[in-house]
Amino acid sequence: MSKIIRNEIETIIDEHGNFKEQRRSQTIQLPTEPPYIKLYLENIVMLKHLPKVSSSVLHELIQFVDYDSEINLNPNVRRKIKERLGFKNNRSLSNEITKLLKAGILKRIVYGSYMLNPNLFAKGYWSNIKSMRDKYLMLKIEFSPETGKSTLSSEINNKSMTDLKSLVL
Repeated sequence: MSKIIRNEIETIIDEHGNFKEQRRSQTIQLPTEPPYIKLYLENIVMLKHLPKVSSSVLHELIQFVDYDSEINLNPNVRRKIKERLGFKNNRSLSNEITKLLKAGILKRIVYGSYMLNPNLFAKGYWSNIKSMRDKYLMLKIEFSPETGKSTLSSEINNKSMTDLKSLVL
């Protein structure tokens, strides 16, 4: 918790002409920032091409994100999401997750475990988020000697989650 300390010195002259100082100190405790998920609105344009149901799935997934931007979809979590959204089977949820993967909003870490794109969503300290953002997308510049042209492209970095976690520790 942050503290603000306020010190006051008041000088008073009594009826005999003597100076008297009165000192007061007050400490105020400021609350720390509560846990939150940041949504980077400048990058949200990636979401506009998704159907409404994909957006609903994303909102459900965000509720289960941890401080590594990881979502673990164990059978219980899948069941909860399926029930909340009214899906009749697991395949419907899997199809929507696949759409989020293809859109670059999620990245599969291992089966049942996903990472949110830290350029769009993040939870935790900025230093950790920044490291994850820097490593999540990888820029590639390819030069063709035949044509003399360069191409710039980006792709999701395929490092494992363990590698990504080690970057922020």
